[in-house]
Amino acid sequence: MTIMRWRRPERGLSCELARLQSEMDRLFDFSLGHRARLPEVAFAPAIDLYSEEGHLRAKVDLPGVKPSDIQVSATGNVLTVRGKREHDSSTKGDGYEYCERVFGEFERSIELPVPVEAGKVEAKFADGVLDITLPLREDIKPKQIEIKVK
Repeated sequence: MTIMRWRRPERGLSCELARLQSEMDRLFDFSLGHRARLPEVAFAPAIDLYSEEGHLRAKVDLPGVKPSDIQVSATGNVLTVRGKREHDSSTKGDGYEYCERVFGEFERSIELPVPVEAGKVEAKFADGVLDITLPLREDIKPKQIEIKVK
């Protein structure tokens, strides 16, 4: 059963079409005996970006991706992670009953809040998580200013 947000009933053709679409979705969900299929989308890994002392840190979820299939680039204030996740070759044939995992090439670019030193970016990969350290440019780093007392 699909839960939808309640809206005030409207009149007209668009309302009738929406009602018909909802009814068709309900019928297919019931007749197929399982959850409706998710729409097919490209693989887009999740990225967390946060600040630490003197640098930014990005963590990218890449389960099932080999380190040799990942490329990382930083240009100005844009971080790009691209690569591919290969289809699981241990599963033979088209005998899938249900398949939600997505395979293929991916590319994610995010705008960084500040410029970074592109030549000093480091990336480590462990347990399906890519950990990227992006040092801030020297002119961006906060400077401690000594206060002189008279």
